[in-house]
Amino acid sequence: MAIHAIILQNENSEVAERIAEHYRFNYPVNEKCFLVHTDDISEKVADTVGFGGENKIENAVGAVFKLNGTYSGFASSGLWEWLEMEKPQ
Repeated sequence: MAIHAIILQNENSEVAERIAEHYRFNYPVNEKCFLVHTDDISEKVADTVGFGGENKIENAVGAVFKLNGTYSGFASSGLWEWLEMEKPQ
């Protein structure tokens, strides 16, 4: 499974609800940034959360990035623990 970062340009509770509903393994970094574990490609993730496709949410604007497994920085221990957790099957 890959980790995707979902970045919203504006906070949107409907997108946050979709993420929680469709991606059991998700980590909300803040109100506009979420991480999810999935086998889906970025385009499918974007459609699923409401950025496009048949189920687009009005005023949902953002981007999805597939992370390459290399990251660095200073963040809460919860974020690093989530990134290192055993990947869901």
